[in-house]
Amino acid sequence: MHFLVSAVLALLALYRVIPIADAPSRAVAINRAGVVAGQSRDGAFTWADGRVTRYAPKKFFYLDGRYTSVATAINLPGVAVGSDGSYEPLVMSGLELATAVLFQNGKMTFLDSSKEGTGTFEADGINDSGVIVGEDQYRGFVRYPDGREIIVRPLSTRTEWNGTRASAIDNEGNVVGATTIDVPWRLDVYAQRGPHSIGGLPIHAFWLRIESGKQHMTDLGSIRGFLDTYATAIAEDQTIVGYSGTKSGPKWSLVRGVSHAWVWQHGTMSDLGMLLHGDSSWAYGANDRGEVVGCSGASDEHWLGMPYTDRPTRAVIWRNKRIADLNDLIPAGSGWRLLCAYAINRDGWIVGDGNYKGSHQAFLLKPLR
Repeated sequence: MHFLVSAVLALLALYRVIPIADAPSRAVAINRAGVVAGQSRDGAFTWADGRVTRYAPKKFFYLDGRYTSVATAINLPGVAVGSDGSYEPLVMSGLELATAVLFQNGKMTFLDSSKEGTGTFEADGINDSGVIVGEDQYRGFVRYPDGREIIVRPLSTRTEWNGTRASAIDNEGNVVGATTIDVPWRLDVYAQRGPHSIGGLPIHAFWLRIESGKQHMTDLGSIRGFLDTYATAIAEDQTIVGYSGTKSGPKWSLVRGVSHAWVWQHGTMSDLGMLLHGDSSWAYGANDRGEVVGCSGASDEHWLGMPYTDRPTRAVIWRNKRIADLNDLIPAGSGWRLLCAYAINRDGWIVGDGNYKGSHQAFLLKPLR
């Protein structure tokens, strides 16, 4: 009977699990060629066909704390971007000392050497043309290969406590991320005294198009029951995904609280739901085949865009807005518990992190058929 059950579960498996990088590790990006980027121990890495390239962090001599390099995105030519810096103890006050970095052919190049260790300067996305997006001192940026840079203006009109962050860019130059927004006075008072930090404003996901140097930003809005939204990825068919929140932290781009993943298509934001009633969910990646990946679980906190809890989440996939636990789609007895999926390419290859025989490790899922 046990053999029969195992055989049935094997037939139901849709993916093969491949461990990548040394534990502890997390894979957060994959390009169309199947090259992966992420973080292993305290350094960024890229992975291709079983070969790992590591990038040791640079330590700023005047700062005491934890130093790490992190790769957050990778384009088709294999250029990865991310940041290098220190994230503690200053991070607990909403501050970081980090510098945006390019990772290529084993070499780490700072985007602007004059800014090393001077504040928050992080690259979050890169497209195949080499256009980079991220955040520089509480403002999103779009940086072109010729050195031109556009600062993403917030929708909020306050002189302080506002900001933007650009999290991803597609090959047509569409940028997504988050911006603080203006609200009616009564809601503004509620936001300051209620779940938001002092002086904080609600945060909404945006879609930005830049035409002839002019910015055209669309507020993507929010879903029912949630004040904040944050866009994490955009697919080549302009499907946008992200997560929501009920409070913002001291750093404006930190969307926290109970969350529901969402997808934005054809002008409408839809709640993607969660695995279990009462749980949270987050969407981090999407492709142009209607597939969205992320995670779901009992966590109600986020830190720098990742679930932050001692109660593990479960990696999930949505197809046509229907959720499935990726742990149910891998071979039984694999030794894996998949915690979160962060990216998916057009061929359906998925990367993320999980627990493998007691170790926290990056994974790659390849479709079996």
